[in-house]
Amino acid sequence: MKIRYNKTIAILELTFGVILLLMGLLTLFTGKVVVSTFVVGLFSLFYGIAMLKQTYFEVHDDHIDLFSMLGAKRTYEFTSLRDIEIEKNKVYLKTAEGKNKRIPVVKWMSRKEDWEAFVQKVQAAHA
Repeated sequence: MKIRYNKTIAILELTFGVILLLMGLLTLFTGKVVVSTFVVGLFSLFYGIAMLKQTYFEVHDDHIDLFSMLGAKRTYEFTSLRDIEIEKNKVYLKTAEGKNKRIPVVKWMSRKEDWEAFVQKVQAAHA
């Protein structure tokens, strides 16, 4: 199951990038070049495009893959979906010692329908 990034946040990031690039162009007319505005604007555009194209995280029967924007992947392994708990929109993984390890994913970064399907899948495993 793929959980994608929130489209609204991606579009806001793209908008922010365009605004910063336009502000950078306007500074050219005043004779002052602000390189940081261009750099942050380009980064924002890259980040927004990546959010629209890339998967936030994937849930499998025995592990969760969390993808970074630069392509790195972190894997959180477990024996079954019963080892996953969701409390206050935070995801925890029960470890062999019985402790809860937080998986760094958040609801607001996820598309609503994907997050709800993920929660239902975890709840079904606990039933």
